Amino acid sequence: MTNNPNQPAAKPTALSGVFYDGSSSAGTPCELIVQPSGKIEIEHPAFDASQNRMFQDIDVPSRMGNTARMLPLNASQWFETSDNDTLDQLEKRFHKTSWYFNPYHWETKARYWLFSVVLILVMFFGGLFYGLPWISDIIAKQLSPSASEAMAGDVLVQLDRFLFANSTLDADRQAKMQQLFDDLLEKNGVATTDFSYTLHIRGGKKTVGANAFALPNGDIIFTDELIRLSDDDCEIQSIMLHEIGHVEHRHALRQTIQTAGAGLLMTWLFGDIEAASELLLALPAVLLNANYSRDFENEADDYALEKMLQHRIDPICFVTIMEKLVHSVRTVRREEPLAEDQEDTADEAPMDFFSSHPATPTRNQKFRRASATFQQHKSNP
Repeated sequence: MTNNPNQPAAKPTALSGVFYDGSSSAGTPCELIVQPSGKIEIEHPAFDASQNRMFQDIDVPSRMGNTARMLPLNASQWFETSDNDTLDQLEKRFHKTSWYFNPYHWETKARYWLFSVVLILVMFFGGLFYGLPWISDIIAKQLSPSASEAMAGDVLVQLDRFLFANSTLDADRQAKMQQLFDDLLEKNGVATTDFSYTLHIRGGKKTVGANAFALPNGDIIFTDELIRLSDDDCEIQSIMLHEIGHVEHRHALRQTIQTAGAGLLMTWLFGDIEAASELLLALPAVLLNANYSRDFENEADDYALEKMLQHRIDPICFVTIMEKLVHSVRTVRREEPLAEDQEDTADEAPMDFFSSHPATPTRNQKFRRASATFQQHKSNP
C-alpha cells in the first residue's frame, strides 16, 4: 500500500511540563515530544533516548479535572504535565481508550453524573428501606438465642441505673403479675423454647411512665404505672403477648443489624469509617431507645392476636388497655389546653409507650374486628 501524496504527514506532538530526572526533587521545565510512531523524546541530558521509550507503554493516570498528571518514564524518572487536552488526544490515539472507560468523560457530561447520583441514591435508600430489613431478618433467624443474650448484655442494669426505680406494687399484685406471665408461657405454651423469658416489674417514674419493654434475651419489663392502668388481667396479658411477640420475631436483634447496616451504607456512601465505628459503640443506646418500625409492631400485634384467640382471650382487652394508655399519656403531658393552631402530639411524646410502640389507626381496628368475631363465636358455640 502506498501513501497518499496529498495526505499531510503526521507531525510530532509536544507536551509542555516538568521533567524529574530522579537525581533530585527539583524538576526541569521542558517539552516531551511524542513522535508519530509513539517514541518519546525529551531534550534533557538525563533522559536516555536510546531506551526507545514508547508512549504506548506509558501508564497514563485518569484525568481529574485540570489537575496535573505524572507520567512514569522509567523506575526513577517522571514527567508532569497540565496539558490535559493534548494528553487526552495522545492517549486516545495510542491507547485506543473508549469513552466508557474514561472517568473524565463521565464527570464532564451532566446527564451521566446526574444519572450516577440518582443511581447511588436509589441504591442507598433501596438498601436502607428494603434491603436491610430483608437481610436483617435472614441473619437474625440464623443466629442462635445466645447472640440475643450477648447483645442484651447489661442493658437491664443500665435501665435500672438511669431510668427505673424499685417497684412499689404490693407483693400480692406482683405475684399475680408473675402468675399471669407464667400461665402464658407454661400452661398455654405461648412462647417457644428458644428464649428464657423473665418478667421484671419496675417503677417507671416520670421519665418512663406507663410502659413495657422487651429485651432481645427474653427479659420483659413492665412498669408499675402500666399495671395500675389495667382493670382486667386480660389487658396485662395482651401487652405481655405483644412484648413476647417482639422477642419471638427477634425485633431488637433485627433492628440492631439494620442500624449497623445503615452505618455501613453511610460509610459506603461518604467513606466515613469513624462514624461506623462510633455506631458500633452506640449499640447499647440503640437498645435503650428502640423505636420499632410499623412492620415490627404489626408482627407483634399479629402474634398477640393469634395467641389471644388461640387461648380464648378477648382481643378487645388489647383495645381497652391501649385506650387507657392514650388517655394516660395525654393526662400526664397536657397540662394546658391546646391552642387553636397547635397540633395534638400527645401520642408522640418521647419515652411514652407510643414512642417505642407507634400507634396507628388500624391497630385497634384489627383487634376490634377480631373481638366482634370472637364474641359471635362465643355466643354461638
